[in-house]
Amino acid sequence: MCLAVATAVFIAFFFTISIRYMFQGGKMKQIDWDMSTITAGDYSVEFTITRDAYNKWLGYHYECQDGPKERDISPALALKEYMSREIERNLDIWIAENPQAARPDDGMKKKKKKK
Repeated sequence: MCLAVATAVFIAFFFTISIRYMFQGGKMKQIDWDMSTITAGDYSVEFTITRDAYNKWLGYHYECQDGPKERDISPALALKEYMSREIERNLDIWIAENPQAARPDDGMKKKKKKK
């Protein structure tokens, strides 16, 4: 009887350890898979736009003569394109004022070892 109980406890212990190992290993594989399949579309940015700011944009940019409204572009797409242009323009100005920021390879290149 003692041998049967000891065997059952050993099997339960081994089963618990193996399930835990598979769970942890599976979790790591999921993280590795997620990191290897990440794309730019996985990121999003949220801007809070006040009603007044939206109404100003609508009046000055969307509904103006030869504006996106006359070209049958939806307000959402027009706002997205406008914000993209403005963000790029502001970033270009900032990079022009901060030339050290324009060097993306600082510290990124591997140093060659001398033989």
